[in-house]
Amino acid sequence: MVPLSCQTDWQRQKSAAIHTSRIALMNGPFRVEYYADVEWTDNAPAMVQLLLIQSFQNTGRLPVVAPTRQTLATDFLLLSNLRKFQVEDDASGTPQATVTLEVTLLQMPRRTPVATARFENATPVGSKSTETVTAAFDTSLSEVMRRVVDWTLQQTQAARTA
Repeated sequence: MVPLSCQTDWQRQKSAAIHTSRIALMNGPFRVEYYADVEWTDNAPAMVQLLLIQSFQNTGRLPVVAPTRQTLATDFLLLSNLRKFQVEDDASGTPQATVTLEVTLLQMPRRTPVATARFENATPVGSKSTETVTAAFDTSLSEVMRRVVDWTLQQTQAARTA
């Protein structure tokens, strides 16, 4: 096995609001609208998975980082579930770009659970313009990615020394 290697896997998304390339705007708990004439480069889970892999690679601390569709012998598997990737109003009615990612770290080869965590960030959206909304998503997603990577590296080190 390669020392301290990690694969990422995405749990199947059941929410049509998330499994889309359109930018979701939540108007209440059960009503989804979408920004007109604008889309992400891919559906949200695929886009976030790619960015998470790149975030791990950019640290230079893991010699192997890959999606599970690549069959590699790794030390850890990170299961991820994108719960929110949408614009929603906070309690005061201010719109914010919200990203919520739940992760579970498993030690391979037995898939022994190491830890589970939930990471969320919400960035206020100053206006409803596409540029402002995408900039707010960038801020929220960057913060969530940074926290997931830091947490995962800490958890893998702790599991290896336990």
